[in-house]
Amino acid sequence: MKKLMMIAITTLASSLTFAENLQCEKSYEIFKQQGDKEIEILKNGTLDDIIHYYDQIEYDRKLKPNHQGQTFSSGEWISDAKYREDVKIQQDLAKDDSYKNIDFSLLKPKLNYISSVGEVCVVPMRLQDEMFKKNMQTQADVIFVRDLKTNDWRRFIYLGIEDKKDFNEFFPDFPKNIKLSKTLINNQDFAESASEFALLMLEEMGAEITPELKEAVEAQSEPFKVKLKANGY
Repeated sequence: MKKLMMIAITTLASSLTFAENLQCEKSYEIFKQQGDKEIEILKNGTLDDIIHYYDQIEYDRKLKPNHQGQTFSSGEWISDAKYREDVKIQQDLAKDDSYKNIDFSLLKPKLNYISSVGEVCVVPMRLQDEMFKKNMQTQADVIFVRDLKTNDWRRFIYLGIEDKKDFNEFFPDFPKNIKLSKTLINNQDFAESASEFALLMLEEMGAEITPELKEAVEAQSEPFKVKLKANGY
């Protein structure tokens, strides 16, 4: 009986120590500061400044040495050159106020545990942005990862189009019973919102949005639909 009591006490103590080691909910201010600094650098920094900052806060950069000459962006590994082009477009939109962040909030974590890659915390994020004066409401699951040696937090914004092989490389022991939520922008998934954003950009550039052009743009989002389906969405 005493042995059973000791086992119970030891197990409880271990569980409490484990819980105390989790820093996610105590670190929300850090997560918000990361987002605020990102917006500030997008608006006022150089292209190299914002890329350097992303290198510091994006979790996928930890795996970049395994993918020479590539950067993980929008759910896949792309060339560093293409990545720079994409970030420049993003920064140009912020600099001329075509893009504005209005509000940013984080909900209660849906998952928090210590893993082989550090502390992992899945936090539902809500964003309110403005793009070309159009309101955009974003819902996304963000996976924050804390390095247990340095205590530095990095983020991984889950879209729902990530290849399972890539995701398993990033998070080898992610619980199989946990279903992440796909990113939604104005209640549209990544494929739908990518098409809408492309058409919005073309319209701002003065292009006439014909049925043929719309069909061509939507066809380019077809691979995203395939990836979403592969992930059960």
